[in-house]
Amino acid sequence: MPAYEKGSSIKASYDGVRHVLGEADWDRVVQALPDEVRQIVLAPEKHAMIPSSVTGQLYSTVFKVVCGGDRARIERLLRTAGAQDAEEMLNGVFSVFARFVSPHQAFKRAGGMLASVYTGVGHETIEDEDGKGGVLVLTGLGEEPFSACLICGWIEQACLRFGATNPRVHERQWDAGHNASDRLEFVIRWE
Repeated sequence: MPAYEKGSSIKASYDGVRHVLGEADWDRVVQALPDEVRQIVLAPEKHAMIPSSVTGQLYSTVFKVVCGGDRARIERLLRTAGAQDAEEMLNGVFSVFARFVSPHQAFKRAGGMLASVYTGVGHETIEDEDGKGGVLVLTGLGEEPFSACLICGWIEQACLRFGATNPRVHERQWDAGHNASDRLEFVIRWE
């Protein structure tokens, strides 16, 4: 089953990417998208649900047009955009949640929180024994290359907002050289 993301939530992600790119590079990326995808990317809030493949096409176009195929550059860019997306969501739809939970409580709920903006995405949270991290598994985002980078940035920023010290997040499939995977395994640690 293909994954879909709420149009209202993906708008924050697209806005973050646009901000990090700057208007000139954003315009280059948008112009390189197929017409149907371009229409969705320019007004995601008009759509109740957006196929994750649309976001995958956007990120792939950024990778080609702006990053010249440089994985380190796309990772930095999308992590930064993910952190901005987290700030917007934690100040908006998740603001009450962000004020009243510890990093450990947030980690236990992270899969459900991230999966709440999707349909067709599963999650599992595996806690480390010391209560300072673990592994968050998301399944179903195989049509969204480079999403692991944005989600890593989102999780790191969220950890900071929940009071974690020195949060570190990496994704195993990305580390293994895969731009996309149906199973994403985020290793999350904080002090």
